Amino acid sequence: MGGTSTDVSLTYRGESTVTKDWYIEYGYPIRFPSIEVLTIGAGGGSLAWKDEGGSLRNGPQSAGAYPGPACYSNGNEVATNSDANVVLGRLGYSLAGGDITLDPALAEKAVRETVAEPFGMELHEAAEAIIDVANANMANAVRLLSISRGHDPRDFALIAFGGAGALHGAAVAKELSIPVVIVPPNPGVTSAMGCLLVDIQHDFSDSFMADAATTTADDLEAAFSKIEKEAVTRLRHEGVAPEDTVLQRSVEMMYQGQWRSLSVSAPSKITSTKDLVNGFHNEHEREYNFRREDAPVSIFRVGVKATGVVQKAKLPSFEVVKHAPEPSGTRSVWFRGEKCEAAIYDRAKMRAGAEFTGPAIVEQVDSTVVVPPKATAKVDQYMNILIRVKD
Repeated sequence: MGGTSTDVSLTYRGESTVTKDWYIEYGYPIRFPSIEVLTIGAGGGSLAWKDEGGSLRNGPQSAGAYPGPACYSNGNEVATNSDANVVLGRLGYSLAGGDITLDPALAEKAVRETVAEPFGMELHEAAEAIIDVANANMANAVRLLSISRGHDPRDFALIAFGGAGALHGAAVAKELSIPVVIVPPNPGVTSAMGCLLVDIQHDFSDSFMADAATTTADDLEAAFSKIEKEAVTRLRHEGVAPEDTVLQRSVEMMYQGQWRSLSVSAPSKITSTKDLVNGFHNEHEREYNFRREDAPVSIFRVGVKATGVVQKAKLPSFEVVKHAPEPSGTRSVWFRGEKCEAAIYDRAKMRAGAEFTGPAIVEQVDSTVVVPPKATAKVDQYMNILIRVKD
């Protein structure tokens, strides 16, 4: 979650989900494989507003970087998520190591005039309503990439990053019963770090329209051999050494009569199509909750993901010594209509093994971490903060 939007993606068994369903303006499809990322208009600058039906909305309109939230003192008078977080005490009055100073009076004025007065709410009730709508929008985005794809959010961890992700991560996790929230050491630049560490990857595919029952292993091997040669040639041209080359096969299949296929992993040496068909039945049941083993299966496409593994930076690891960190102070913070005193921690001073219980706020140069009441947090050996939210 950043200033204007929230991006959601799902990683399952170490692999990011991939989609070929992309559209540009006017509904024109672009059928190329890419990591599936769902983007919604929920960021620190997203505007709160009242729709024609009298309901509170949040985004996708945004105050942007300039003028930004009302608390930036640049002329915006409409409440944003950042203004609501300031009113609730979850954001301090100084960001980016003191380079940005927030005006709480302007934040209160915007929340009062935008939401509190139009909806007949008390100031802090209105601020929580703004945040609740934003959290609900984000939770719905996670549902679309998890539950609607046959995944149970309770089996996953939620990684909260971006400048504003750690402000809302615990609330979204609670909404979806996700057991743990992982906040990286530097949430605001985690995306940039990913760009530096990402492997070289190309996706190759070829049509293979055939009945699975009459297709032999040799037929598939011949099809894979053709595109694997192309894949290896491409990686060699880009300077990838043989020992850094990884080829992963997949077969797209469908029940005959369907128009949408499912991708199934294939072994490096295919000896029988029966295992592929069984894998398709299993994948279809996981995603759509039913299987039809008596129905004929068609093979639609064969594909190869060619990866050139790049050298990874070794993340520093620290000795874990369980201890209670020393807060730098306290601040009044609102949760569920109640004001409480939250401990304020400086993340730069935290050590591996630190454990503490909410309500707490962890401040750092590039982000702010919110630990709600009753939630527990600890710092692991890689300096991630692990938050476990209790009902």
